[in-house]
Amino acid sequence: MSKQFIHYIHRMIHILLAASIPYIGYLIMKHFNRNGGAAATTSVLKDFGFNISMEMGLKVLFLISVVSFVIYDHLLIQYYRKKIETEINARQLNNVSSVLQTIDSYNISNILKSTLKSYYL
Repeated sequence: MSKQFIHYIHRMIHILLAASIPYIGYLIMKHFNRNGGAAATTSVLKDFGFNISMEMGLKVLFLISVVSFVIYDHLLIQYYRKKIETEINARQLNNVSSVLQTIDSYNISNILKSTLKSYYL
């Protein structure tokens, strides 16, 4: 697979995760709402907005989306850092160049590679 394709896959997962978490929360709240149709949508959005307004509910859903985007980034970096630390211990990688070569061998986007390299430089 090409680096460009991997980058697009990584971004698509990022965006889908950020969009799907608030949507799933919305669907769960709507399913258990006592109203139906447009009243259910209005009621659920108001519930998400701490019973202030529908617009506040939309802002909260957007905030949940942004937070899930950031958390996904953090978890992905932590996963690869743990993987690198395991390889450092298993293969006794004691110099920086071998660690950087290990990072380059991963089939991940260049942005993620540069982020990981910044931890070991």
